[in-house]
Amino acid sequence: MSAFKRITLVVLGALFIAVAVLVWKYATTAMTSLVENAWCSTIAKSEVCRFRGYQHTLIWTTIGIMNLLVLGLVFDRLLDRP
Repeated sequence: MSAFKRITLVVLGALFIAVAVLVWKYATTAMTSLVENAWCSTIAKSEVCRFRGYQHTLIWTTIGIMNLLVLGLVFDRLLDRP
């Protein structure tokens, strides 16, 4: 494999990872916001309307892991095709 092809693959791989991280962060933040809004409008009413501290971290991490699992499932299905 030529040096140019290696460099091109490294750059494309780095761009793919950067885009994947940004999409993951956006999806996780958006889903956390949806969960937070649902919490505010149904259960909490006006008493406690925002997640704080460990609650926000826990829900953000849980949704992030769920997003990664879904992404892994999608890639598994795509790569499994003949």
